Amino acid sequence: MADPIKVVILCGGVGTRLREETEFCPKPMVNIGSYPIIWHIMKYYSQFGCKDFVLKGGFFVFNRKILDYLTTDDLCDLEIGPLEQIAKEGQLMVYKHREFWACMDTLRDMESLNKIWNEGKA
Repeated sequence: MADPIKVVILCGGVGTRLREETEFCPKPMVNIGSYPIIWHIMKYYSQFGCKDFVLKGGFFVFNRKILDYLTTDDLCDLEIGPLEQIAKEGQLMVYKHREFWACMDTLRDMESLNKIWNEGKA
């Protein structure tokens, strides 16, 4: 049986195009309907059997256990609450990425990455 596919989701960025929403809330946590953007993305990939997610937020790579630290409290702020707790528990570490990666914020980025993939260059 093949190893499960690990899905790396790039969650970084300031969210300037969503400024009204991201001034007080990280972009991945902005709701679309009743659920945050990141939930919709993970739900989409789970339809294909993907269950192992790594959330990369800016300079951070998050294990899915990060969700255990988040609450629905309006004052829950990733940088102040959960990251401080994770650091206190000794779970915050540095990771050097040695493989291919690229941001994908726009349709042009997606098309460019698909071209690289289809040409066998990724």
